[in-house]
Amino acid sequence: MIVRFLLALEAALLGAALGAFALFFGTILIGLLAGAETREGGLAMGAAGLTPVGGLLGACVGMWLGWRLASKLTSAVAAGISLGVIALCLLPAAGWYLHQELTDGDPYPLDQPRPLIQMEIRLPYKVGHHLVDPFYRKSWISHDGRHGHVRWDEPRARDEGNVTVLRLQKKLYYRVPGRKLRFWRKDAGGKTVFDLKIPPEPVPTEDYGPWMETPDGVLAIRIKITMQAPAG
Repeated sequence: MIVRFLLALEAALLGAALGAFALFFGTILIGLLAGAETREGGLAMGAAGLTPVGGLLGACVGMWLGWRLASKLTSAVAAGISLGVIALCLLPAAGWYLHQELTDGDPYPLDQPRPLIQMEIRLPYKVGHHLVDPFYRKSWISHDGRHGHVRWDEPRARDEGNVTVLRLQKKLYYRVPGRKLRFWRKDAGGKTVFDLKIPPEPVPTEDYGPWMETPDGVLAIRIKITMQAPAG
């Protein structure tokens, strides 16, 4: 009885995943065919809001089908199928974990494009662009706590309403997690550390992500990831 219930539960979980997947991409497909607006991710966010419904429906159907199938099987056969489903689910996770363990810390190939992190820091005030170099400092903090150089992006500053946005960039060389940016003003005491949450294998983005504010709401940062071709 327990084995059959476990098989039905696994069928419910698989049904939930398939239902959410089908409803998400089905909604996007229908929206595209209907000419829905896709700018700023509106269609994708709307489709994402429906995924819990797809997951619930898929779980109900999966539970029903799984229980019907389990009731027709012997305990031994149901146990075998249940273990097979668990193995199939664990196989991709094990492959991902093994890949991470084998490649963590490895350098990106020299003959292939490397991730370039472009950053924008929003100040709480407007500052003269000629004061950027004399007053503002920045450094890169790697996963092991070592500090490295960060270059200014050009143009180094731009005004956005009543505030100034500073622009920086950093080319990545190694597959490591835990990348951070330290930023401070030369004539002030405090230093701000931004946790950029960049994975070892960054995925390029079409534009800058959302602003991430500091806990005190004074500064904010956002990043854009591109792939830069090797020199020469």
